[in-house]
Amino acid sequence: MQKQLLITPISDNSETQMSPTETDEYKDVFDVLGLVFIEIRATENLSKAQILADVFHNVPAMMNRRFTLGEIMAEIDRKSVRHGCGRMISALFETAAKRADGACSDFVNRT
Repeated sequence: MQKQLLITPISDNSETQMSPTETDEYKDVFDVLGLVFIEIRATENLSKAQILADVFHNVPAMMNRRFTLGEIMAEIDRKSVRHGCGRMISALFETAAKRADGACSDFVNRT
């Protein structure tokens, strides 16, 4: 017997949708998540991919549950310290900030 995938449509309930202010608050985190996915996909280092996945895997749920940016950053910091990858995480946030400022437009145009 073949299992069927049940797809539930996303509600258009405005109470559950992020407001533009919330989306703006999370903008840097969204940008970094995009870079993290690229890093995970591109790396040949399984340990690096596992560390990035561990550091960031709760972030979307935290955003969905409306954790503050400070709470999300504290969780990212806590996990990056545990893994000893603080410099790598800082570099991802710096790259995302430069990209948002247009300094990395050549990167965006290559994709």
